[in-house]
Amino acid sequence: MKNLEHPGFWSKLIERPLFYTWISSRQHVTPSENKAVMDVLAVKQTNHMVFIAYFLLPLSLVYMLMYYGLGLHPDDEFFSVIAMFLLFGSSLLTILIMLFSFLKKAFGPLTSRLVLDFYYLCLLVVMGLYFWAAATNPNNRGSFCPSFLYLLIFGLVSSPFLLEGFLYFAGGLTIIVTISLIGQDTTVLTLQYCLIGLILFGGMVYLATWNYIGEVKAFRLNKANNELGFLSTHDQLTCANNRHSLHTYLAETSEDFIAKKTPVAFIMFDVDSFKSYNDNLSHMEGDEALKSIVNSVKEAHLFPDESFFRFGGDEFLIVLPNCDSDKVRSVGRAVVQAVYAAKIPSAPDAPFPYLSISAGAFLGVLEKDKNLDDYLAEADKELYLAKNNGHNRCYFLDEEIR
Repeated sequence: MKNLEHPGFWSKLIERPLFYTWISSRQHVTPSENKAVMDVLAVKQTNHMVFIAYFLLPLSLVYMLMYYGLGLHPDDEFFSVIAMFLLFGSSLLTILIMLFSFLKKAFGPLTSRLVLDFYYLCLLVVMGLYFWAAATNPNNRGSFCPSFLYLLIFGLVSSPFLLEGFLYFAGGLTIIVTISLIGQDTTVLTLQYCLIGLILFGGMVYLATWNYIGEVKAFRLNKANNELGFLSTHDQLTCANNRHSLHTYLAETSEDFIAKKTPVAFIMFDVDSFKSYNDNLSHMEGDEALKSIVNSVKEAHLFPDESFFRFGGDEFLIVLPNCDSDKVRSVGRAVVQAVYAAKIPSAPDAPFPYLSISAGAFLGVLEKDKNLDDYLAEADKELYLAKNNGHNRCYFLDEEIR
């Protein structure tokens, strides 16, 4: 098994940002947070690089026009022409790959990183070729080479997010300094390149740190908002939809149900002898029993989860639009059976060895002059018929569903 606490070199290279240890110790970044943030940053960084590709593609066309159309000759025709076509081809290919990935819905963190690394390598070669062509030209001896500005792409536009970006930046600066020493043989100019490179490196480190921290905070904020949103619509104990969610659902759908005269079923059930269960086995056990009951109902896959609500205490409600009598009977019977089949031991004085529920169902077309309580009263009447006739059953239209 892989050691997640002490990942290897390649894991650090691919999955960790710059200065991960320092950042994680101060920001308490968990591995799952880091993974999510790095995926987001990979996609964002690739978007930035695609923007650069859109800029460099016409720039390479301008180079071609100057060379072939206007007859202007670069510093070194051999290396400059190779760099020109490589710049054009890699930029075009990067754009096409990203467009294809987007259209095929295959645009994700892994695709982003692969495209990013491909374009990084191509730009490194282009920068090296242009810089070599300019640095080895006797007419440019002692002159600052504009191709150095390609390093800006690595230092300030794309590389501040991922660790391999730093390696590409360091590689680019090494190429520039080496070529400068070989081709220009000017110590002052080489020192200028080094100084500017160190300034860009400082900018890269600053952006790397704050972009990562900013994304961690945004991730945590989004996660907290999602959790709050979930808690506002779901019961904290059982994770079933809560009463507020029920009223919201009916407020959004009732007008449409009324207009289309859609038949809606309300199936209400509660746990038999649940007070005795709490008194004999503790409220903690009662909470666990409610969770088990909800899980057993959901695992039966009788209806969508959004149709299932905890109404209060040990009472639950199922709302089924576009329903008929046969489906009401089928679902009502199956819910009762699913709970009893879970074989949750009941209280000592319960009528059955396992926890059971009693259910009541109502089916009808919603009316403007009625509200939720009117329909629930009908379902509740059926529920108490089930209670009074032995528990562990469902009633519909004043009859037990068999």
